[in-house]
Amino acid sequence: MALSEPSPVPARGFVSAAVLVWGAIAATVAALLVRDPVPSDAQTLIYSAAVLPMLGVMGWAVLRRPLWARGAWAVILLVLLLHVVGLLVRQFTQGGQRSGDLTTAGLADAVFAVAYGTALAAFVIMVRKVRRRPEPLWSIDATIAFIVVWTLGAELILVPLAAQGASWFPMGIQMFYLSVNSGLVALAVRLGLTCAKGINRALRLGLLGVSIFAVNDIVSTSGLITGTQVGVRNGVYTALNIVVIAFSAAAASDPTSWNAPSKTPHEGRLSPSRAVLAVVLVFIVVATVAYQFTDEPGEIGVLLLFLVGLLIALLGARSVALVSAYRQLVRRETSLRSATARMLDAEQSEGIDVAFDQATRTLLPDDRLTWRWREFEAPQVSSEAGKVTLDQDPAPVGDGGLIYYRYGFALEGDELVVELVTGLLLDPLDWTGEQALVETAVQARARQRLREEREQAAEAARMSGMLAGAQDMVVLVDENRYIKQAMGAVADLTGYPPDYWVDRQLGGLFEDDSEVLQQVASGGRGRKRVLTRLSTTAAAVEATVVTSESGEVSVSLHDVTDRLKLTSELEYRAHYDVLTGLPNRTYLESLLAEHSQRWRAGGPPFAVIYVDIDDFKVVNDSLGHRLGDALLSALANKFSLAVRDRGVVARLGGDEFAVLLPDSDVSAALELGEHLVNEVLADPLTIEDVEILVRASAGVAASEDRHVSDGETVLQAADLALYDARAKGKGRVAPFRAELMDLAARKLHDANAVTAAARERAFRFDYQPIVNIESRDVVALEALMRWDRGQDLQRPDAFIPIAESLGELTRMLRDALPTALLHLRAWREAFGEVRLAVNVHAGALADADFVHWLTGAIAEASLPAEAVIVEVSERSLVPVGADRTLTSLRDAGVPIWIDDFGTGWSNLSSLERLPVTGVKLARELVVDDAGGVKTELVSAVLQLAEAVGFVVTAEGVETTEQMEQLARLGVTVVQGFLVGRPMSAADAQEWLGRFGQSKS
Repeated sequence: MALSEPSPVPARGFVSAAVLVWGAIAATVAALLVRDPVPSDAQTLIYSAAVLPMLGVMGWAVLRRPLWARGAWAVILLVLLLHVVGLLVRQFTQGGQRSGDLTTAGLADAVFAVAYGTALAAFVIMVRKVRRRPEPLWSIDATIAFIVVWTLGAELILVPLAAQGASWFPMGIQMFYLSVNSGLVALAVRLGLTCAKGINRALRLGLLGVSIFAVNDIVSTSGLITGTQVGVRNGVYTALNIVVIAFSAAAASDPTSWNAPSKTPHEGRLSPSRAVLAVVLVFIVVATVAYQFTDEPGEIGVLLLFLVGLLIALLGARSVALVSAYRQLVRRETSLRSATARMLDAEQSEGIDVAFDQATRTLLPDDRLTWRWREFEAPQVSSEAGKVTLDQDPAPVGDGGLIYYRYGFALEGDELVVELVTGLLLDPLDWTGEQALVETAVQARARQRLREEREQAAEAARMSGMLAGAQDMVVLVDENRYIKQAMGAVADLTGYPPDYWVDRQLGGLFEDDSEVLQQVASGGRGRKRVLTRLSTTAAAVEATVVTSESGEVSVSLHDVTDRLKLTSELEYRAHYDVLTGLPNRTYLESLLAEHSQRWRAGGPPFAVIYVDIDDFKVVNDSLGHRLGDALLSALANKFSLAVRDRGVVARLGGDEFAVLLPDSDVSAALELGEHLVNEVLADPLTIEDVEILVRASAGVAASEDRHVSDGETVLQAADLALYDARAKGKGRVAPFRAELMDLAARKLHDANAVTAAARERAFRFDYQPIVNIESRDVVALEALMRWDRGQDLQRPDAFIPIAESLGELTRMLRDALPTALLHLRAWREAFGEVRLAVNVHAGALADADFVHWLTGAIAEASLPAEAVIVEVSERSLVPVGADRTLTSLRDAGVPIWIDDFGTGWSNLSSLERLPVTGVKLARELVVDDAGGVKTELVSAVLQLAEAVGFVVTAEGVETTEQMEQLARLGVTVVQGFLVGRPMSAADAQEWLGRFGQSKS
């Protein structure tokens, strides 16, 4: 877009200057010659002859010059012509005499009334053509000017008329003229606030003339009313009228009259001179009205007092608007600081532009301002780096907008320029803020360019260092794709020295040169990477083709052979088991997905055999993990040889294997599964001279089953069948059954229910008595865990195994035991030395913090350590650390009993080394199927207990005969339904009371 360059200095106006000189001469002559109160016909004609040339110049300007608001200027010309016509009519029809008493109105008065109204309309048109953002202070200052002029004019005109007893007609006429004059002054103020001091010289000259005309008319009318209109004063009045016409004609013919106020800078709203002037004018009006108020008639006095009050209110409103402007300035300063920081921190040109745009829209939300970067056209930027040239005068553009600001920044002959384009004028606050934004944006752009140049220099330095001995190879290529220079690790990569490749075709470097040559031929600046291999060493390289701004092409070759090898190894590890070399679970799942897709598309069915080694943990624990891994490798080999090309053997993890059988049904899979489990593993395996007989269980499922939907569910179904095979006995193969899914779902439901109940502390203890049948003392109350919901899983044997497998049993014990200890303390206070027997599972014994917690809970309940008996099952003695935990409990004074003795894995000889103080004989060891006592077994245990000093408790005593037989054998402590069933804490307390009474 072609841009017209603005000129900071207004053009000279020779015609307007000549008009002003002519007007000054005519005004001087009028002031000296006119002495009569009533001008003569000759004086009137001379006056007309003096002003008509000026009006002619003004008419020429309106018709032939590109005036701003041409229509308004035409109306002003008409007003001035009507003024001259009115003077001529009054001179030659009314004898040149103005209406002294103002009680009548002639033709001249009608002409003047039309002229006054038309003048007012002209300036209203001008104000409406000014495109500016609303500024309250403009309207307030214009209103203050109107009221000040009207009030002072009322003192000079209306008050004397009222004192003379004038009727409503002359009072109305003078109010009309006074209102028009006040309106002209107010509109002149309103337009003047939007004008520049220099570039709008014409409009300011015209507005000054309007103001002189209004004041002159008010003063002249006041002299006519008061009778002080003399010849000298009449001469001054005539001279001032000539000056007004000269100012108007000079303004219309001045070149600056082409500039609209909205295209030029104007005074700021924070101008102190404007504020002082407003206060002084209000003070003058208030003082004048207060001084003369006592002599003024009632109606006029009330009106003037009202105007004084309105002036004071407007002055207050102006102060509020001024404070608001200051606050807006503070907010803008904060916004500018934030935007400056964002622009200076931006790393890319886009970030600078975004920050600049956001800040501009915050600063000028209503101005529809646009901006752009462009090449600097005018030679206004110094060649000195960093030199700034500002262009602060707006210039019009073709779209009706305004280029308001240019900012140039020169850096080594390269310029950056930003242009702001707006249709509305910026006030000084906006101007200052936008100037700071633009300067920061350009500086940020310059810094970004410097940073890019530094990066390019660093890249060049890096390339230079690379040439000296880096691992990459770089070749420069001419326009015919011949190698001009080879640098870097040329010999290491190709096996030939750099000179060997000079003047050879670029394609000779590669096994397949098509992709590299295609990237070279594509052109365009930037980098393009291609993976290929060298022709001489077959090394894999990453070829980066770089085309510089000058068009020079370089190809950088980076050896990626090791990287590709590592990628291949990682790919292998992602799909194959490192130990056995078999496909892993991930690879198997992908194969299952493929076969599932074929099956759903009408392809052949497929089956899965899920194999798990029985008791493999025993091998690891007894022979070590190294032999265990060797055993897994041997098993993988045997399974692969047995399956061969019938399917794919995969290791799922640990000691679990799976066999995918494409194009197979359940019967074929069962046959192969039986072969793997019973025949392949029939003979022992020899691992490092150790013979190991391996047993395995397997589950089989196929895609034909309607309960499976894809490969993943087929594998899941085979896993469920495996668990079913183990439940029926190890070393078996079982097919999938639909009810297995229901069983698994129930187990999951039960597990979720137990977990939720544990977290909600829904478990409590019931209590079953243990008594001494000789002394009839209560030895202890055994705490038995209960789920207090009255539905499924209420009995311990239903939920305890689930809770233990989920690791929730320790939480349940810790939640419920403190309450049981409080019950125990109450029972001991009421009934004597009662103890509490608590079952502790294997998981708690393996917890390093269990001893500390238990002894702390006992102490917190104010109980002695011996008041709590810890009962452990025989299988709880297996975990590592169980002996250490029991020893710590015994050392703390807590008695240890073995629960359900005779049903687990412990042997009698180990009892002596365990920190045990008693055993509880399981009911299976005490009572036979007929309900009688197993005399021999009980006697043997009693003899052992007597030898090591154990307390023996017989469980499951339900009849008097059983208790009498046990007593004859020497058993003194019993537990069972005969003594008491498990009961709640309240029932236990009641039972203890009854037992104590029966004893007494």
